[in-house]
Amino acid sequence: MSNIEINNTEDFCSFYGHKSIESISLTNAFTDYMVELYDKINDSYQTRKVSSYNIESLIKQAKQFFSSMGYNIHNVGLLSDETIQKELINKDIHSVNKLADIYNSLPSMVSPFDIPIEGMNSHSFKGYTIAQLLSVDDPKFHQDILKRINVYFDRIKISNNLNEITLNSYIHELTHTQTMSNKGIIEDMYNSEVLSIFNELLFAYHKDIRLFYIYMNKTINSLFQTFTRFYIDFKNVNYNTNKIYSVSFDTHYDYRYLVSVLKAMNLLTIYINSNQKIRNEIIANINQVFDGDKTLETVLDHFDVSTESSIGNRKTLRLINKFDKIKK
Repeated sequence: MSNIEINNTEDFCSFYGHKSIESISLTNAFTDYMVELYDKINDSYQTRKVSSYNIESLIKQAKQFFSSMGYNIHNVGLLSDETIQKELINKDIHSVNKLADIYNSLPSMVSPFDIPIEGMNSHSFKGYTIAQLLSVDDPKFHQDILKRINVYFDRIKISNNLNEITLNSYIHELTHTQTMSNKGIIEDMYNSEVLSIFNELLFAYHKDIRLFYIYMNKTINSLFQTFTRFYIDFKNVNYNTNKIYSVSFDTHYDYRYLVSVLKAMNLLTIYINSNQKIRNEIIANINQVFDGDKTLETVLDHFDVSTESSIGNRKTLRLINKFDKIKK
């Protein structure tokens, strides 16, 4: 047995419980929409000075956001490398079921706000939720163990440069703890970033219109950079929809981000343009995902949020134009 890092699509889907992968589609409409979004970036507002925080104030404001929005935040499993090493590594356990049962009994259940935070030297926009992983030496049982073990967390990594942008990133990662811990609640791998991106943008929208614009600019800029990399990689692959795993993990990972951002912005546009009753309905549906009662795909279908409806979404573009006039 050993700790592992996920570096292929099949392992990623097995571990997080994704049951399907949407076919990768690179249409002219997709490309045109990326360019149109990129044209909306206002560089002058990316350098605006933002308020500084310490860890305590970061956690406090994140708690206030989730509470004020009416989110139900459940406890998650916290599991350290030391515990895994002590209880499992180099132990002679031959049954996958027994190994999974022991592993799933190890974590302490904690509030996601109590997950240790580790600083890193990076832009404030960056963040990572570090989930523990376990593999067996026998390749025949590798997928079995990934499917059977629950998702537990070791730490959350955010930038050492603590400010409003870092707070958005922290909210993003906290949202991941609520979805990842309900294994399989997101059926399609490409939807796995939707709610995290939705919540970080939602926080910025309710916090301050200028912050919302700063973050929207950064999101679109990151989206276009990812799209450029994805476009080059995808064009170099002889893609066959019947051989989904033949596409590189990095290409799948980039497409996951592209689709998730577009759907998150679509859902956010619906939220902003709706009355309070519909807004409450959106939050209530997300709570059902957090609680493990409804898949994310069911929620997205309910609000007509798909890849197709999100590409070339004129309402999202009009929303950006609307706030562009406000900030001026």
